[in-house]
Amino acid sequence: YAGYHELAAELYHLRACHPLPPVRRMVATAYLGWRTRRWRTQQVRLAAALGADHVTIAPAGHLVMIERPRRTAELIRAVAG
Repeated sequence: YAGYHELAAELYHLRACHPLPPVRRMVATAYLGWRTRRWRTQQVRLAAALGADHVTIAPAGHLVMIERPRRTAELIRAVAG
């Protein structure tokens, strides 16, 4: 966790010179209710900063791809399609 903020800052500066390509982007957030509300709020802001769609997958925890494999696959297909 110690490096996340530094990595985000580096990426922010990188994107100033090298923007993301014009492809569809999506941020998918696992959500379990009040305990993960702050995390979801941060992910919604991240999606806005990236110009991405935001999708909440609920109920799901950290291992969303195991807990909700069909929904995860649907979202991947939607972005890739």
